[in-house]
Amino acid sequence: MKLKRVRAAVCALIAAGFTSFATAQSSDDDARLKAYGKRLSSQCTNCHRIEGSDDRIPSIAGWPTEEFIFVLKAYRDGGRAEPTMAAGAHRLDENQMKALASYFGSLKPSGPRLR
Repeated sequence: MKLKRVRAAVCALIAAGFTSFATAQSSDDDARLKAYGKRLSSQCTNCHRIEGSDDRIPSIAGWPTEEFIFVLKAYRDGGRAEPTMAAGAHRLDENQMKALASYFGSLKPSGPRLR
């Protein structure tokens, strides 16, 4: 009986260790993705000012990841027609879109959002 409890405790500790490792790994991956998005963001921030709207161009800070990627794909695939956005979105692969979404999603929104 005591051996079963010891085994159960060891299994629980191992599972907790894997969970902690996975969480730490996930946090590291998120941080790397955000950092990559920040490096890619200069083309976006030429028009979309982080501090807020400029010349009727909305801020993209604070957008949810899924919405951000959906909008980029819509520009890339022709669902939205704006030449500058379409040209920029055509150059992005899936990982770059995720990185930009992660970075801009982590920023505090400060201006009106485009939908």
